Amino acid sequence: MIKLKDFLVESPLDKKAVKASKMKLMKKEAGLRKSMFDMQQAILKDANPTNVQLSKEIGRMYKKNITSFMKEVERIYKKVK
Repeated sequence: MIKLKDFLVESPLDKKAVKASKMKLMKKEAGLRKSMFDMQQAILKDANPTNVQLSKEIGRMYKKNITSFMKEVERIYKKVK
């Protein structure tokens, strides 16, 4: 029996386009990470316990959401043929 995936052929240009998109995304993520770090530093200028907790929370949210998203993007990119 012939399957649909036997007829699906991606060209090398498809992977090249995906790589270019991934690189753009990585550059934007780096800018977002820098902005997050700058925000943390601004909050920590007045290092009372509340601000320290807020700064840590920002870092945790970033790691939980953005970092996990970027890991997923990398995993998907590796599957593109």
